[in-house]
Amino acid sequence: ANALRKAVELCDKQPEPIFNLGQVLYDSGDLAGSIEAFRKYTALAPRDPDGFVRLAFPLEDAGKLDEALAAYGGALRLVPNHPDALVNSGAILEKQKKWDAALAMFAKCVEASPNNALAYTGMGRAFGALDRPEDAAKAFARSVELDPANPATWIDFAKLDRKSGKAESAIDKLGRSLRLNPAEPETH
Repeated sequence: ANALRKAVELCDKQPEPIFNLGQVLYDSGDLAGSIEAFRKYTALAPRDPDGFVRLAFPLEDAGKLDEALAAYGGALRLVPNHPDALVNSGAILEKQKKWDAALAMFAKCVEASPNNALAYTGMGRAFGALDRPEDAAKAFARSVELDPANPATWIDFAKLDRKSGKAESAIDKLGRSLRLNPAEPETH
């Protein structure tokens, strides 16, 4: 990180070293430093949607959810169907319990990227929260069809089954999750 900081000082108008510094700081857990670097990067490279996506990561991790949504919005203004910006915006809206908005964001992601398993998982959780269990089950089923190795989706699917009174099916899905990730506490 120190070598990159030096590089940024020497060429503070060059976006690439600033982007790299932001990533190194993020990877090392320096959220404030990463946010600062990515803000500077997006000011220097305002047409790069990935800069806004990278800015959103430390903002979200720092609990600045509205600012993270705004950063994803910056990416979406440049690339309206940016799958990472869409699915991650949906996830933030989920955290904020804004289920209809989250569902809309996940649906837009699925429309743009029909094989995005994470978007289907998000749709499943949003449908579940909106008391639409049949739609939730369809979304989870599509997600595990696309990515059967995601233990978190199996857990979410199992929770839906348990809530719907399908105990045997829930146990089967928890077993699948446990086989994929034996350390997952939600399966014990």
